[in-house]
Amino acid sequence: MVFAIAAAGGIGVGLLGVALGGPLATPAGDGRIAWPAATPDPLKRPTAIVPVLPAPALALTDQDGRPFDLASMRGTPALVFFGYTHCPDVCPTTLADVRDAVKRSPVPVRVVFVTIDPARDDAAALKQYLSFYDAGFTGLTGTAAEIRRAADAWGVQYARIDNGSANGYAMAHTADAFLVDAAGRLRDRIWFGAGPDVFVDRIASLAARTLPADAASSGPVASPPASATPAATPAATAPPNGSPAAGSTTVVPTLTTTVIRVGANRLVMTVSDPNNRELAFPDVTAHFTFRDADPAVPPIAVDGYFIWVSVGNKGAFVVDVSFPVPGAWTGTIALQKATGPIGAADFPFSVVDRGSTPAIGDPAPSIHTPTAADPNAGENLYGITTDVFPDPRFYQLSVDQLLAAHRPFVLTFYSPAYCPTTACGPLLKNMKAIANEFPDVAFVHVEPHVMTNYGGRLMPDYSTGQLEFNVLAKAYGIPVEPFVFVVDAQGRIAASFELIVGSDEIRAAIRAATGGGA
Repeated sequence: MVFAIAAAGGIGVGLLGVALGGPLATPAGDGRIAWPAATPDPLKRPTAIVPVLPAPALALTDQDGRPFDLASMRGTPALVFFGYTHCPDVCPTTLADVRDAVKRSPVPVRVVFVTIDPARDDAAALKQYLSFYDAGFTGLTGTAAEIRRAADAWGVQYARIDNGSANGYAMAHTADAFLVDAAGRLRDRIWFGAGPDVFVDRIASLAARTLPADAASSGPVASPPASATPAATPAATAPPNGSPAAGSTTVVPTLTTTVIRVGANRLVMTVSDPNNRELAFPDVTAHFTFRDADPAVPPIAVDGYFIWVSVGNKGAFVVDVSFPVPGAWTGTIALQKATGPIGAADFPFSVVDRGSTPAIGDPAPSIHTPTAADPNAGENLYGITTDVFPDPRFYQLSVDQLLAAHRPFVLTFYSPAYCPTTACGPLLKNMKAIANEFPDVAFVHVEPHVMTNYGGRLMPDYSTGQLEFNVLAKAYGIPVEPFVFVVDAQGRIAASFELIVGSDEIRAAIRAATGGGA
């Protein structure tokens, strides 16, 4: 169990963690609490609850003011987490990890966030807070007595900590997440900081894990609610190997690229059928044709290539294309397998003279990005990044320093804990692996949002009611995150990637920018 103190109201009291069966937090030199070291192989750390028993009751009020009972989610696994909306570190980190895990999960999974601070977290507050994650989470509240009974049933401890701030208090609380299987049985208790990979592993392995006979027959599985029926779930309805249904002729393309300009472009497109089943897979080829509204402009025909968004789960097609003129364009994507055509569809889009971000060949804007040498970085870099396990290499030198030194570098705008788009995932984890292959290339990570430091941890400034890009992100004109730029030794943009990017694409861009290798 982790029992954590989390700051509220802008007055930080730090993070206090005691992990049962895991690494203990240790005092830092200045009296603060140092973050526990990463488990060498988190996937091997046990989380199973033995014996397997039905999950405790959970009947409260949801973020829309309606009665909610956890039993209504029978038929779909669920992750349950107790926290509060003023929590600056533990809760947003866990919810971001869970959000990323749900996107990568091979099966549908629901998420339930139960407040332990009903005095401040009414239904409206929960609804606004969970909207920042854009993930369909269910938030629960109730009276103080109802919340206490629910928490006691789940073995969750919490307490009010008066801290003298304007808001008066913070909350200390158990920070584990609970995994409930489709039959309503409590299966895993997952420690704070485990990361998305652990959540995905435990969810994916539910069906394969053998249960004792008494646990396996603990009761019938109720039918899933209409909102979670298999027809709306790609993993539940896709044919073997994720291939499109035989004879499918209707495809639904979604263009994820927002910056499309005259000149070179990289367009990314996901494709599904009307039932939301994935159609982008390695054995499917995509051919694109682009036509301007002016018939005098010759059409452009080019083949796309496949990349994984989430390996083995979700894919996309990428096409490199150069547009000669701005204006209204129409694209056509045609999908085909070795057995024959799958289907085709049109999609409209606009081409502008210049996008908001620097174009290929433009000088990279010189900005001072946070480094470990900055006074607010903190001992563990948590003053400049929301990455739970930050890599010091990504915070050694600022962009302006690298430009002055004429060093090639990779610049990533991305918030590991607060990225709000569906393209969020293990981007920094992949970048760290790529950095190992290119020791002569610098890597820089920048949080793109306006953030405030609460108790040594970063949290977005929600004073405007939404995430706001900071001056660093605005200097590069990014309209969304993640956004990755590869900059050559001459300080010019060699490549840029919006939202979805494959690791091999980044490797190829680095090699091209550095003359073929590192």
